[in-house]
Amino acid sequence: MQPIDDFRLELGEGPGYDPHTDMAWWFDIVGKRLYERNLAEGKTRYRDLPFAASAMAVTTDGRHLILAEDGLYLRTPGGDDFTLYAALEADNPATRSNDARVHPCGAFWISTMGWNAERGAGAIYHFYKGVITRLWGDITIPNAICFSPSGDRAYFTDTALGK
Repeated sequence: MQPIDDFRLELGEGPGYDPHTDMAWWFDIVGKRLYERNLAEGKTRYRDLPFAASAMAVTTDGRHLILAEDGLYLRTPGGDDFTLYAALEADNPATRSNDARVHPCGAFWISTMGWNAERGAGAIYHFYKGVITRLWGDITIPNAICFSPSGDRAYFTDTALGK
């Protein structure tokens, strides 16, 4: 395996890829940075963020939906125009965003956790058609959100509990 760059991250999370633009991305949560790499071009660029963020999805109109410490933000690809779209645990400074994945139906499954991995401080949410729904709470470190091939089952781990 060949590494694609030599950037050091404080807390890496949220790798993703858009086949339409050949763009890969990932975040440094603590460092408040978004890394983007056009795979054909072979160059990685980073941008400093005004918030801690951990995941991103591409919307049907090509914009980016970024999961941040206090909500979901929209931006134009490559831009610095972050617009809060929906608040998420914005009233709780003890939590931050963590893992996320797009379901086959297009829903964005997103998670939160305590900044210091406080037991039970995290949750998993379902974001679809502009509505955020809390699915599970009392999670310490939600990770590895994924789905069965048919999309009829969802899976996740609580890394702290090894479950």
